[in-house]
Amino acid sequence: MKVRVSLGLAMAACALLAPSVALPQAASPVHAAPADAAEPQLHLYLEQAAEAMHKGDLASADEKLRSALRIDPHSLAALNNLGIVLAREGKPAEAIPFYQEALRVRPGDLATKRNLAVAYFKAQHYRSAWSLLQPMTAEYPGDFQILDLSGLCLFALDRYAEAAQYLERADQSDPTDLETLDILGKAYLRIKNYKALASVFERIMKLNPNSATAHIMMGTAYDEMSNRADSSSDASVMRTTSRSSALTSVPGIGSSLRNGNQVLLRQGGTIFVGRLGSFRREGDGFP
Repeated sequence: MKVRVSLGLAMAACALLAPSVALPQAASPVHAAPADAAEPQLHLYLEQAAEAMHKGDLASADEKLRSALRIDPHSLAALNNLGIVLAREGKPAEAIPFYQEALRVRPGDLATKRNLAVAYFKAQHYRSAWSLLQPMTAEYPGDFQILDLSGLCLFALDRYAEAAQYLERADQSDPTDLETLDILGKAYLRIKNYKALASVFERIMKLNPNSATAHIMMGTAYDEMSNRADSSSDASVMRTTSRSSALTSVPGIGSSLRNGNQVLLRQGGTIFVGRLGSFRREGDGFP
């Protein structure tokens, strides 16, 4: 009799425990299967997008990256690359939200912050770009791209003296970059620091003696000093450069070049062209 009672109790206990043990085991594969199945597809979309970007097929890359984000809305690679694709398509304003989301996924990611700063700049959101770049200049004090873009943002905000400081630091980081020196010279011209402008002119001449923009800057500075009553000390610094030599030493230079200066900006290894006049109001060209 004791044996029967023990057996009955054991069977009853098994009946009570069976549901609590079996349910988690059955539920686990149901939730895991979609993730396992989606992961290879996500990687496939990312690989296809990368190949399309390499070939220059931006429309296809855009499509594949959006498909990847439908699988994983927080994919850092998909968010960053879609931002890059949109920027290359000339849609920097549309790229901004994707970079912002990427930073929420991985706060402090340097590559994403660089991309976002460039997108802000290209979309003419100069204050937002500078707010992002300013702490980066302290964290990476010798980074050419960060310093150069900071100077460009400050120039666009009409903060020429501050722009010159960052562009000087960028020049120290890479003394061979003519575009940086070109904007640096324009910043000094805006604040009428002719001695500093003469120094920039000398640096440009060492790299490119036939630089049209450098000669035009010096010719403009000479004109401005000629109209100032207190220009004798500045004129002595630049006595070796007259308007005649500035414009005739490079054949074919005319006043039309003053509204046609182009600035090369960098995004990683990519270079895109913008116009100095677009930094400010429409039609407000150099200088």
